[in-house]
Amino acid sequence: MPVQLTTSDATGPTMPELTKAGSDTARLEAFSDGVFAIAITLLVLEIGVPDGDGSLAHRLSSQWLVYATFVVSFAVIGIMWINHHEMFRTIRTVDHGLNIANLGLLLTVSFLPYPTKVMGKELSGADFADRRTAAMFYALSFVAISVAFNLTWWRAAKNRRLIHDDVSQRSIQARTRRSMLGIPAYLAVTAIAAVNPEASLVAGGCLALIYLIPNRVVEQISRRSRPTAGVDAGP
Repeated sequence: MPVQLTTSDATGPTMPELTKAGSDTARLEAFSDGVFAIAITLLVLEIGVPDGDGSLAHRLSSQWLVYATFVVSFAVIGIMWINHHEMFRTIRTVDHGLNIANLGLLLTVSFLPYPTKVMGKELSGADFADRRTAAMFYALSFVAISVAFNLTWWRAAKNRRLIHDDVSQRSIQARTRRSMLGIPAYLAVTAIAAVNPEASLVAGGCLALIYLIPNRVVEQISRRSRPTAGVDAGP
């Protein structure tokens, strides 16, 4: 008796399956976008009008470190949102594990306004120990975000279980390497915070800006550097 192939057997996932997969990723991204938006809005709500003597202009200008901390945190959340969007462009569907990993990432992002407030308040203080503690607490929150982002990507990319078929393995490996570098980099920022709290704020901001460079640009640079090495190494 001949075996009849269904549409799913002959051509892969059926249209309803593909539609459901796209719907799953869209729902996850929409929820994530909402959390990113709330977290980035909460940052400015933590900036208050300072009390004390002197004119309002003087009091506002005296808390410039609060503004600097706000800008760094805004950049981190904003750039994380961009990279989150780019990551999910390569993901075709979600599973329970990816949902959990993504929730962990959103947990770390939504927590960031609190260490931002602590950093802005304590960094202008006179006690070095308190400034160091605030700066290390702030930098460690970036470490947590980086770890959570890597776990989310790892869940999707491992064995290509959730990745679009047209995404090259080279692209997956490049994104993995770039994401993994964030963990030791932010640990280094934490070490700087233990010695120079103010410098750690600058280092954290500069590191965030590096991740603003699109992945495709990093891949292009990587490809350009390989032909020379290939000629030297031979076939």
